[in-house]
Amino acid sequence: MKINNKKVYKNIFLSVIIILSAVLCFVTDKELYYYAENKFPHTKILGYAEVTNMHSISNIFPDCVDLRDDGLPIIAKDCILRGYSAIKVDSIISYGFNDSIIVTRFLSTEGEEYYDVIKPFTYNPVIILSDTITETNPVKKFALTKWIITPHCAPYKLLKIRNWSMFIFFLMLVLGFRQIIMCFYVCNTSSKEKLQKIDNSK
Repeated sequence: MKINNKKVYKNIFLSVIIILSAVLCFVTDKELYYYAENKFPHTKILGYAEVTNMHSISNIFPDCVDLRDDGLPIIAKDCILRGYSAIKVDSIISYGFNDSIIVTRFLSTEGEEYYDVIKPFTYNPVIILSDTITETNPVKKFALTKWIITPHCAPYKLLKIRNWSMFIFFLMLVLGFRQIIMCFYVCNTSSKEKLQKIDNSK
């Protein structure tokens, strides 16, 4: 049986594009999870914190982001943190984490900026007034592995890459499925023709 090299190369090309677009889509979507703009489920931050957002009708970007545990606020707009009844959260400015803590920088309704240091599952935050910290880089100050500067506004480039890679992935899947159907049809037709020739030769 003669192998059609063009079809083989085409199938390899389709397979490579499908794999690359799927990987790119997953990687960028994982990064967008930290802005609550993901399309697919991902592992929670430190196993318990979910990033959620709230959109207003007039704004394509979220007005603010919250950190929640199964729907309950860890730190969210209008919440009062345990042990700090005088401080009410207006919005999260930025946040980050390492293997053991989550740190958020937030604005209070009084206009003051604070850092909130959270240990998973303890719900006993440590609040630090931003102006009292001499180290201006929170990554260095708290030894963080990741810091999201503008969680309410996902990078447009990331959104564009994720959306295009997802589009290409599904397009290639459709084309690949079409190739499989056509190959099956050709093989089936060829088998029928061979059987008919055998019957005719009898």
